[in-house]
Amino acid sequence: MSSHNYVVRYDWDTATTANFLRKYGLIGEFKLNIECNRATLSGHSCHHELETARINGLLGNVDANTGDP
Repeated sequence: MSSHNYVVRYDWDTATTANFLRKYGLIGEFKLNIECNRATLSGHSCHHELETARINGLLGNVDANTGDP
């Protein structure tokens, strides 16, 4: 693997993404862009997604938009 960290967008949830990356030995190769609006759309709180990313060492960027009114 390269020594680069990539930020990826996956519009589901952090736990699913973390487990996928772990299964394929990719933890440490990617960081996640957490979007608070997407978190609520997937049924989770923004806090939950941020904490899950932090615990797994995947927190890259945070997009705190609330979506369209």
